Amino acid sequence: MKALLVTTDLMISSHAEGAAKRQAALLNVASESQCLERIQSGVFDQVIIDLGTWSGELQLMRQLCPSTAKLVAFGPHVHKAKLDAARAAGFDLVLSRGEFHARVDQLLAG
Repeated sequence: MKALLVTTDLMISSHAEGAAKRQAALLNVASESQCLERIQSGVFDQVIIDLGTWSGELQLMRQLCPSTAKLVAFGPHVHKAKLDAARAAGFDLVLSRGEFHARVDQLLAG
């Protein structure tokens, strides 16, 4: 499993990096400004977007990600509009932040 996590939240990236080690997954962490370059330069099984730190166009992410990559978004449950926008943009999985933390090992296991 090779995943790209787009966030600037150090707590989230640290938690995900621990899960990646437990699952023997390769995890790249990028900021929003770095993610397009990373997507173009690597082949990822999953691209995970932290809606709490994302301000860009979600529809663009669906278009830029390879069709073989699973596109996942997560964010605070109180940001219902952002979660709904990710669903409308065609993300494969949309989770609350709590659900992401509970399932991060499962997500990175493949």
